[in-house]
Amino acid sequence: LLLPVGFFIRIADETKRYAGVEITMESAVDHETLEQLHVITAKTKYCLLYALFLRRYTIASMAATDAILIKKKILTKRLARFLGIFAFKHPITFRRRLRRTLTALRWIKYIFPLVGQGNKLIGQLKNLRKRQKQQKDAEMAKKMKQVKWRSLSKKQRRETAAIMLQRDFRGYKSRKAYKAILEVRAAKKKAAAIKIQATLRRKAAE
Repeated sequence: LLLPVGFFIRIADETKRYAGVEITMESAVDHETLEQLHVITAKTKYCLLYALFLRRYTIASMAATDAILIKKKILTKRLARFLGIFAFKHPITFRRRLRRTLTALRWIKYIFPLVGQGNKLIGQLKNLRKRQKQQKDAEMAKKMKQVKWRSLSKKQRRETAAIMLQRDFRGYKSRKAYKAILEVRAAKKKAAAIKIQATLRRKAAE
């Protein structure tokens, strides 16, 4: 059962040919049925056990689908019959309820887009409040830095300014060096690509 299905089909075909029977497993069944039931051919690679499971599962799913469609048709007929009888016995009530149902459907048709727009507006308001909070936090941090800077002495201010200058200069130098490294790598890749292209063209010309 764990061997490929194509192995068994080829053995069966060879046996039938040896016995003088020209009909094979593929020609014995309609091709459309084979495609629907996932029945295998000689090129199938998965095992026989999985093929049997797949066929059984497909047949069961097709039967379930057919049963659902049949139930749907039966329920539709029953509903149509019930509505017809109710409309015949109580025409005024049926007309009133039908009018209410259509009005409710129209309201739902108009209300759903409004609900979507309302959710979108709520999301925009939340983003706006978040940005305002971020701006307030940034302003508060800036004010705290200013207060802290004013509380420092001249010597501490000079030391802090020197540290900030050194930090900015080192960041500038590191960014510049990284940019140069990227440029060198790009140049190496370009040179390698040109060399490969030249080699291929030379071989193609020969």
